[in-house]
Amino acid sequence: MTQDVSNRDALPHEQRRARRPWGQTERLRRRPDEGRIAGLAAGVARFVDADVRVVRAIFTASIPLSLGVTVLGYLLLWILIPGERST
Repeated sequence: MTQDVSNRDALPHEQRRARRPWGQTERLRRRPDEGRIAGLAAGVARFVDADVRVVRAIFTASIPLSLGVTVLGYLLLWILIPGERST
């Protein structure tokens, strides 16, 4: 029995974990100055290069669908993701 290794990633584990999408230099940070509550949706929207209204709509729509688990995730991310430093 031989395994097909042609589709394996050639990078070592440490480099695969650190890899980001091409050209991505932005770090995930909350943006309290642009946010409604904690700036979390604004930070996520900037990180994934999406409209902040779409990210807020996804958060809002997922609250009843997840039976409130989204609120716990939002609070956890609020604690874990650092705010953007003002210059």
